[in-house]
Order: sequence, then structure tokens, then C-alpha cells
Amino acid sequence: MEVFGLWVAAALTLCIYSFLYRDNPFYRFAEHLFVGISVGYGIVIAIHQGVIPLAWEPLSEAFGGLWIEIAGDVTPESRQALWGLFRIIPVCIGLLFFARLSPNYAWLIRYPIAILIGFGAGAAIPNVLQANIFKQTQGTVAPFVTIHTADPASWVGTVGAVLMVIGVIITISYFLISVEQRDSFKWLSIIGIGLGSWGFAFVIADSITNDGLTATEIVGSILMVLGLLGTGYYFVSSVEQRNTFKWLPIAGISLLIIGFIVIYGNTIWNGNLTPWEVFSAVLIVIGVFCTLTYFFFSVEHRGAIQWTSKIGIGFLMIGFGAAFGNTVMGRLALMIHRVGFLINDWLGSIVALFG
Repeated sequence: MEVFGLWVAAALTLCIYSFLYRDNPFYRFAEHLFVGISVGYGIVIAIHQGVIPLAWEPLSEAFGGLWIEIAGDVTPESRQALWGLFRIIPVCIGLLFFARLSPNYAWLIRYPIAILIGFGAGAAIPNVLQANIFKQTQGTVAPFVTIHTADPASWVGTVGAVLMVIGVIITISYFLISVEQRDSFKWLSIIGIGLGSWGFAFVIADSITNDGLTATEIVGSILMVLGLLGTGYYFVSSVEQRNTFKWLPIAGISLLIIGFIVIYGNTIWNGNLTPWEVFSAVLIVIGVFCTLTYFFFSVEHRGAIQWTSKIGIGFLMIGFGAAFGNTVMGRLALMIHRVGFLINDWLGSIVALFG
């Protein structure tokens, strides 16, 4: 029986790879067989894991309990089993999907589809609220947890937390599209972004003070904060982006990269990284800087910016090529496995059978 299974697997493998020559009946047979087996296996799994435990068994127990109720021999178990009769409702709703097979009653399929979509939306709304509203609110007020009124040094964290909360509240007004954003209302968004940025800077400064970082790490953190501020102000669309203002993103990203190098350069300088890890870290920084430069369309790509963006394109192409190569290697690994099966197992069984 094991040899028979090897021959079936080898025959189907050869049928699939016959497509390398051209489309033929052997390939179509193997393709249809694979699809049919997959669908049949899925139906069997659905019956055994869905229909039987969730519909058939509860309904069987419910009808058994109903018969006991009619006979007059009432038990607590039979009374509890009667609740399974309510499963007739979802079963009937599910059977409406088969109305699609009848042209006259195909419209009935709208009801189960509507119930599924409504249930999916109702289940997704609490998750969206939890992720986008409740967690964001929790993250906004979280800095207040670390405030110690008895500690005079905690005023930096206090100021940062307050500024972040005020900045969040004011920034939300920027996204009120139904209100005309002009005059003082237009400046609310700018003030909100500014307060949020400075609040973030104060919170980072409080962490630097309390965590006992080295001077190098403090300088790197300050540079990264300044880079965030410069990049953040760039996205204030209310201000015309020209002259010195259009250079804010480049300066911001440069400060971010310099701060990153200063912070992690201390680890590199102390010899905690191998030369290959140092090369990899530097290559990542260069790739990120050049790739981000390519996407700054508000700055004319000429001169140094043009050559930097071209290097960024090169990094993008290398990344896409590596991803495509990884996909091809995965397919080749599957082919090598099947060829190994044909040579070692199938041909080995032939030699063992006729040898």
C-alpha cells in the first residue's frame, strides 16, 4: 500500500510539472483533482467541526428532551436540553444560502449575508474603539502616572504631560473638517502640533533625567527630539512650504539620523558590535536617509538631492529584488523537494521492486 501511494504521488507530481512543456490534459486532471480534494476536505472539516457539534448534537438532545417532556418524565437534564431548540433559527438562516441555487428564490440569500455583515461590523466597532480611541486616550494620560508631587525634579514630566494633553485636544480640532478652518481656528491646529511636539520633548527629557543616561545618549536624544520637531512642523499644511520652511524635513531627518548615530555609536565605539554589525548599521542609516529623500517631492530633485534620491531608488530596487528572490527561492525549494522525492523515493521503490 505504501508503494501504491508513492506511485500516485509521483504520477501527480509529473502531471503538474508537465505544464512546463505546455497545457495538457494531464495537468488539467491534476489541477482539478487538487481543487476537488481541497473543497471536499474543507466540507468534511466544516461538517465535523461545525455542523455536528454546533447543530446536529444540540438539536438531537433538544428533540430527545422534548420527547421526554411529552411523555411526562421530566428531568432537569431534559429541561436544559430544550434550550437547544433555539438553534433551529441560525440553522434556518444558514440554509438560506442554498436559495442561491434557485433562480426564483435567489433573493433570500440577502438575509444571511446582511446578518453576517451586520454581525461583523458590530464585532469590529468595539475593537476599533479600543485600538483607536481608548488606547490612544490611555497613552495620552499615561505620563501622569509617573508624576510624583513630592519630587521637585518631576516638574519636567508634569509640564510635558500637561502639554501633551493640551496639544492632543487642540490638534483634534484640526481634523474637524465640518468647521471652516480660518482665523483663530486655523491657528489651533498649529498650536496643537507645537504643544504636542514640545510636550513629547519634555517627556523625553524627563525620561533622560530619571534614567541616568550618559552624556552621549542625552545629546543623541536631544538631536532626535529636534529632528522630530522639524519633521513635525513640516506637515503643518496651513503654512506655505517655501524658502527655509521646505528645508525643515531634510534638517529634521538629518538630526534624527545624527541622533541615532550618536546614541548607538556609543555602543559601536565600546566594541560591543562586530565590524559586520557596524557596517550593517551604517548601511541601514544611509539607506533610510536616501530612500526618504526620494519621497520628498516638495523639494526639487537636483544637485545633491538628485543623487541622494537615486541612491534611495537603488536601495528600493535591492529591497524589492531581495523580496522577489526570496519568493523564487521558496518555489525552487519546493521543486527541489519534489525532485528529491522522485529520485530517492519513487525511483528507489522501482529499484527495490524490480531489483
